[in-house]
Amino acid sequence: MKTLFIDDFLEADEYIHLARHDMHSQTPMHDQDFYEIMIIESGIVEQFLTLSTIQLKGCQVYFVEPKDQHTIQVNQVDTSYINIAFRCGVIEQFQNYYLDSTIPYWGNTKVLNIDSSQIREINDAINNIGNKRDYFTAYYILFELCRILRKPEHVQVHFPTWLNQLLVEVRKQENFMQGVSVLAKLSNRSSEHISRELKKHIGMRPSDLIHEARMEYAVHELCFSSIDITELAIDCGYLSLAQFYSTFKKYTGMSPAKYRKLKRSL
Repeated sequence: MKTLFIDDFLEADEYIHLARHDMHSQTPMHDQDFYEIMIIESGIVEQFLTLSTIQLKGCQVYFVEPKDQHTIQVNQVDTSYINIAFRCGVIEQFQNYYLDSTIPYWGNTKVLNIDSSQIREINDAINNIGNKRDYFTAYYILFELCRILRKPEHVQVHFPTWLNQLLVEVRKQENFMQGVSVLAKLSNRSSEHISRELKKHIGMRPSDLIHEARMEYAVHELCFSSIDITELAIDCGYLSLAQFYSTFKKYTGMSPAKYRKLKRSL
């Protein structure tokens, strides 16, 4: 069986490989020494594994780990998909330093259903990097993929529709910066009802949900912008810089300044 090596696609100072395919194609059964994401934009891609076959359709994402034995076949004329490959070291570093300390896909989820708006966001992120393939660029794409693909993990089909919508809307900066009171405005439900439903379905208090959304935003801004930390605290909705520092340290184990310095040293 053939093994694909990422060094055959990348130079020594490159860490990410991107390609878009829109043609009939088939690859031999192989494993590889890199992590890979396939994003199916349209059509059908058949993924043949050692003991099974997975048919991937438009608006689905497939995650490939190193040593996974697989091959693909594309027969439909209108099929289009994006391949993104990462050196293993990038993934390992990202797992060590990402807010949740893990990437919730490889190893757990092989196939993820997404929508057309997420595909547009992925394409926007890819367009933003141009021809850059350095470590920082790979890290940026990983962070954006986790942000785009991970519609809040709390969102579940069996939750009430209003609660699912609330869990998405609260991730928006213009909403979470308003604090807990925004939850009632967004859902048209009483504070007491929201509190009961959050505890019942996801085991969180309203304040926990707001803090979590604020911290996700803060981490992103510290990694990819030069915003002043005091200004970031205000943008997150904290009137007290001390409270911002305390909450940030609780979620990441370090101060905002140390977190930014660590990320910039990668």
